[in-house]
Amino acid sequence: MKLCFLALYNTINEIAYDNLKEKGENILPYLTKAVQYKFYRPLQLVFAYFAVVQNIKKEETENLQNYHDIISWPSYIFRLYNDLASASAEIARGETVNSVSCYMRTKGISEELATESVMKLIDDTWKKMNKEKLGDSLFAKQFVETTINLARQSHCTYHNGDAHTSLDELTRKRVLSVITEPILPLEI
Repeated sequence: MKLCFLALYNTINEIAYDNLKEKGENILPYLTKAVQYKFYRPLQLVFAYFAVVQNIKKEETENLQNYHDIISWPSYIFRLYNDLASASAEIARGETVNSVSCYMRTKGISEELATESVMKLIDDTWKKMNKEKLGDSLFAKQFVETTINLARQSHCTYHNGDAHTSLDELTRKRVLSVITEPILPLEI
């Protein structure tokens, strides 16, 4: 564990050093707070903010400290898509630690109705993200687009089941296609 924490510490300090050298902004306090926040996807987005935004604004970095919703929403979407993809298998195994199972238990409803409720949560969160993208966001457009791309990634990963941890035929074909199929140049 000490080695893992040392690697994280060194990585954070290296990112902060590079940013200070290239952009003149000390981001170490923000990165440190993001690590203390302990959520992996928001941590990714905090790092991404400093990587994609060219003209860093003080008010944006202050909002990062408060963990503005635009940082949380992609994580919610990712978690909910994951739960939808794996819920049936987890319920069959007797596991009850996902949003579908929680809805079933707390509302006393079927798996089908719980799934619909989770899909509604996903849709509502997408609406909030799209509103942030189309409206006057406190954050740079590049960063908002990055957060949306993270949410899109979750949809791609889980729309045909749990392609992240599932060892089914579809997952096997996807992995093999990436490894064995050549990337052909576009014809002009």
